[in-house]
Amino acid sequence: MQAPRRAASGLRVTSAGARADTVEGRLHGRTIRCNIDDPANWKPEGARQHAADLRVLIDMGLDPREQEARQRAAADAKREAAPERRF
Repeated sequence: MQAPRRAASGLRVTSAGARADTVEGRLHGRTIRCNIDDPANWKPEGARQHAADLRVLIDMGLDPREQEARQRAAADAKREAAPERRF
């Protein structure tokens, strides 16, 4: 019996030269990849911590992309529900 593979993080560079920190892992039998952001926007220790948080979600069987989409939708709903401020 083979041990499950743990999610891995790394730097991805496109053919156009764009760079992105990524986390890749297996979730429900499929490979998923989550982009963290351009490394210029993160300090290395912050990117490592965020990657570790994403790996924990993957290891728990949760899709970090879905979690982020839910958070974004909740923030949008809260913003739309807030009264318009005029000065």
